Amino acid sequence: MNLNILKTRFTVIVVYGPNEGEPVANKNFFYETLQRVVTEFGNNRELVLIGDFNARTGRRNSSNIIGRFGEEDSNDNGARLIDLCEQNSLKVKNGFFQYKEIHKFTWTQKKLEI
Repeated sequence: MNLNILKTRFTVIVVYGPNEGEPVANKNFFYETLQRVVTEFGNNRELVLIGDFNARTGRRNSSNIIGRFGEEDSNDNGARLIDLCEQNSLKVKNGFFQYKEIHKFTWTQKKLEI
């Protein structure tokens, strides 16, 4: 979606990334495709990537990509997301803001067995 707000032009891309357990080929395809899309937009617009990347990026005190308030865990999808951000001067913003622990995770209820 392209938006023009005041004098700033934004492009919003919504994604759903592969699960952590997906084959490496699927993850490579997803991130290669996403990189192509990001490259097509160039640097003349503000880019916002929104969605579920199924990524855990961890936390770092001295990073321009992820902040110090993220969760402790990281995974392969998180490393891939960080690489994409490094290549395109993007940031994973949720780690730059302090949240209550209860607001950092998605909760799911286990199925009841009958």
